[in-house]
Amino acid sequence: MNTKKSLITLTLPFLLTLANNGYAEPGALEQTPLYVGPAVESNIMILNDDSGSMDWEIMSRDADNGGRFTGSQPDGSNPASSGSVKHRDSNDDGTANCTFESGWTAGWGSGYLYGVEFESNTYTDDSDDCNTADDEAWRFRNNDFNPLYFDPDKTYEPWSGVNIDGDTYINAPITNAPDNPYNPTEWINLTQHNSDWAGSGGVRTTSDRDGDSKPDGFRYYIWSDANSNGLFDNGEETEFLIKNQNASIQQNFANWFTYHRSREFVAKHALSKSLQDITGVKIGYATINRNDSVEL
Repeated sequence: MNTKKSLITLTLPFLLTLANNGYAEPGALEQTPLYVGPAVESNIMILNDDSGSMDWEIMSRDADNGGRFTGSQPDGSNPASSGSVKHRDSNDDGTANCTFESGWTAGWGSGYLYGVEFESNTYTDDSDDCNTADDEAWRFRNNDFNPLYFDPDKTYEPWSGVNIDGDTYINAPITNAPDNPYNPTEWINLTQHNSDWAGSGGVRTTSDRDGDSKPDGFRYYIWSDANSNGLFDNGEETEFLIKNQNASIQQNFANWFTYHRSREFVAKHALSKSLQDITGVKIGYATINRNDSVEL
């Protein structure tokens, strides 16, 4: 037998097979590196602060007292040259019924927390409403001192989303503004009623400090640093009663009051606007305290 010829005969088909496999038409090539796993939806986890201080309607620079209203200056100081603060006059008789120390009691500190005394406030108080700033406490009701308070140069919008009944948030009525836009329990006429909305024994109150024989309603102040010393001095404020403003300002004030007046409301507005157009992601939501009763 010719061994050399037989070897050539057996080898040739094998080489032809290798050649055909090597030049075959390629299939679809993977565009993602093989070490990268399959794509998954993005995950966003939101943890919201629902502690008691988020209900407050003041954000001063007094860090030692949690940003409460505790002095004639935002940092809580009381320089004599700036004059005294208008403290809470609960019955409008011209005499203060409260001081910084009489509110926020039980050893927690001092200062005013709210601009309106709703029964739904987290921290309620006695008949003098010493947790609530006076209607004429111009520093509290001035955006330069208290950034949470109404600023006429800003436009305040309703939250995005829906309330507890599934209704879309809309512009709030100036004569029937709710205490809470998500699940309201009280409503107030901002052109007539004052900050003592809870009243005594459930009786709603008004005041007439401007002497026109008509209820004052709510107000805001503009500060002008006349002597350029950077201090909030008495006499540098200009008062604006909401009842005397045009429809545009009244609507803006009603939206601020309903959707933006507290720390909690500002945070919820920001969250609602941030999430309204997000798609294709999984979102988790939790609160620090009330995880069994989450309100958005």
